Amino acid sequence: MTDPNHPFLHPIQKNKYVIYNSGGQLIELFRLLNPIKDASYKRNKHFAPPDSHCLPGTREGVFGEIHLWVKNERGPKADTASDEGGDLQDGEALIKPICWLYGFVGCGKSAIAQSITEEYARRNRLAVSFFFFLNAGDRSAIDRFAATLAHQISLNVSGAKALISRAIIEDPGLIEPTCSLESQLEYLVYRLLLSALKASGVDNDDPYLMIVD
Repeated sequence: MTDPNHPFLHPIQKNKYVIYNSGGQLIELFRLLNPIKDASYKRNKHFAPPDSHCLPGTREGVFGEIHLWVKNERGPKADTASDEGGDLQDGEALIKPICWLYGFVGCGKSAIAQSITEEYARRNRLAVSFFFFLNAGDRSAIDRFAATLAHQISLNVSGAKALISRAIIEDPGLIEPTCSLESQLEYLVYRLLLSALKASGVDNDDPYLMIVD
């Protein structure tokens, strides 16, 4: 029986959905989103570079700083940090949701990103991973970036697949090339990821990572 509130979204099992068009034809979420297949950490790095990975025992200082950032994502308290804007109250946390790893070309940023991604995937705390690369077809452009993130979130975060499916049914324009990247990231990725995490009761002290290189 079709969900009466979403007539083309059909639940087949708990937390599993398929989508039908107006003619009753099955449409897979994968085909709707059309994600880039070789953009994640699972790609064959030999055929889809960057082909880099940190050797055991190396870059431990950088890894330690990243792990610390993950565990302390909400940052230092306002009474120990500068508050130039004056908006924070004593004891309120500074939100630091983004960790920017920077350095000169060839210093190993992609190797670090690959290694961190693999580690948090093993911990079941990886929401998405996307590796851009120059002259690598779709991975050299931004066009399918948001849709690829949405597809990975649907696979990696409990409950996200149904939310993403509903969002596309309610606003099919989100997956059209004419939709802005800002809107896709806002309504197809960011809001739905937060909703899925909230619904699944994910602990703020053990967050999911989104890694983009």
